[in-house]
Amino acid sequence: MTITINGKNWIAQSLGVDNCFVPSGISWTYYATDGETLNESGGTAQLVARLTLSTTDKIIITSPQVNVTYTYDDMKTANGGEDITLTDALVIKEEDGDPSTETQFCYTTGVTPPGEVKLFIEAENYTDIKSPMVIRKDYEASNGKYVVNPIGIDCVGWVKYNVDIPKSDTYKIMGRTKATSEGNPLSSHDTFNVSMAGKDTGFLYADNDTGKWGWNTAYSTIYLEAGLNELTISCRETGILLDVLMFTNVLEYVPTNDDISPIGSEPSDTMKIIIEAEKYTSIVPPMKIKEDPNASNGKYIVVPYGSSESGSANYRFTIPTSGSYKIIGRTKAGVVGSDPLSWHDSFYINLDEKQQIQLAANSTTEQWTWNNIYSYIYLEAGQHELIVSHKENETWLDVIMITNNLVYTPTSDDIMPPGESPVKEEKKEPGEYEFLPPPSGLPSIYLFIGNIEMSQDKIDWHFKMDNVSITNTSIHPIYVVFHVKLFEGRIGSCPATGYVFDGLDRTATSKTVRFIQLDSDEVSEVDLDFYQPINIQGIHTVCLYVHGAWTKADVEEEVNYIGG
Repeated sequence: MTITINGKNWIAQSLGVDNCFVPSGISWTYYATDGETLNESGGTAQLVARLTLSTTDKIIITSPQVNVTYTYDDMKTANGGEDITLTDALVIKEEDGDPSTETQFCYTTGVTPPGEVKLFIEAENYTDIKSPMVIRKDYEASNGKYVVNPIGIDCVGWVKYNVDIPKSDTYKIMGRTKATSEGNPLSSHDTFNVSMAGKDTGFLYADNDTGKWGWNTAYSTIYLEAGLNELTISCRETGILLDVLMFTNVLEYVPTNDDISPIGSEPSDTMKIIIEAEKYTSIVPPMKIKEDPNASNGKYIVVPYGSSESGSANYRFTIPTSGSYKIIGRTKAGVVGSDPLSWHDSFYINLDEKQQIQLAANSTTEQWTWNNIYSYIYLEAGQHELIVSHKENETWLDVIMITNNLVYTPTSDDIMPPGESPVKEEKKEPGEYEFLPPPSGLPSIYLFIGNIEMSQDKIDWHFKMDNVSITNTSIHPIYVVFHVKLFEGRIGSCPATGYVFDGLDRTATSKTVRFIQLDSDEVSEVDLDFYQPINIQGIHTVCLYVHGAWTKADVEEEVNYIGG
């Protein structure tokens, strides 16, 4: 007898009733290799006997299963590649429970009989990895981690696993995967290459309809020898995530969440960054601020109807921890005469110079609604730039929210109560007040000069540094002053002596020292002016300094010695 326990389990599930061998109660259509068909009925043993005949092409079970097709190769594969014969059919007949004194063989779902293998490997527990394949975190992933070749980076990464197979047998290999997108269709980020033992190649896909975690098959059947077998998962498309791998010789088995490490719950410390649309870093007309009592803070931005097809608003925000985030916008489709709302319901979005995507308002209502910009995106810790630009006139944007809770739905608590305009501060009556001293310690800032433009004005020769961005990362307001030193030629450092100019940033009109006040988290983009003598020309090294203090008096005292 050559039938294995896996073969018996498959037969009980596929050719039995209620996962058991039965003597009768099954109907099927027999298809011979010469095209002849025959409607038959009987039990499990008769079905097995039919499939073992060399003249059989296939059978289609019609009851109790409905139109399910099986072939001899299906049965042989489930039996680990070993042939099943008429002798095996006789053994099955002796275990079909007829007569009642006879043993009935059944496969119990969820119970692993001797010889069955179900092996799970966390994706982050690899044997070897090649950059840019990397481990990242997601609370919806098993053990909270997954591997990915990120979008926007060369698709050359891979991970390898030395899998210790306990017994030689036919296996199914599945992976828990997820397709992600940064503007492209999910179908552009849904496939890995797979290779087993360096020879059997194939693909591992992700669901490109929902963008959710799901189990997908890499190999429906593959014969593996006992011992170490190397599986390689390599990049075919960037942005597909791999969470867990499963190897099983129970070929019909589909994993559940009970088979993997507990999936994390949504973050208990939900982080939300809320940006009012009118609190941009910079704006390009005809994008402008307008008022609406139902908007958060009573204001929103829009490219008005009839304007030119341009305009944008730039926002900078700081992510505290690298991880997975969702970005949402509160938007409204504009009402313009008899135009359909769908004519005035979308913006273009650019994040960190990634591929341009769209933010669409809900064109089925005239109310403010929340709409996803990115339902899922991985963001590194640090500063990021988001640009909202014109696509259709009279589309309104009220608020942008960034959160690490991928299932979070904004509520009225995230904005000012609808129907209220900004609350004006009430005038306080005279009374007793306590004047506190300035905060202790040093203020902190974030300085961004990636877009800096330096030039020399040819009228009065003053030196200019445009597009300098500074953020107050302190929890209290601060005052800052910019300061430069110029050194002749090209040097690789900023020495304390030897400079040919030492001066402060000054206003372009009165040429007085400019003191910049910044509230906590406030971002300011400034154009700096330094009025150096006309005789300073040619190639120079520029050293930029920032002086800051809690009070204007303190920063004045710090820079009053600088005369340039």
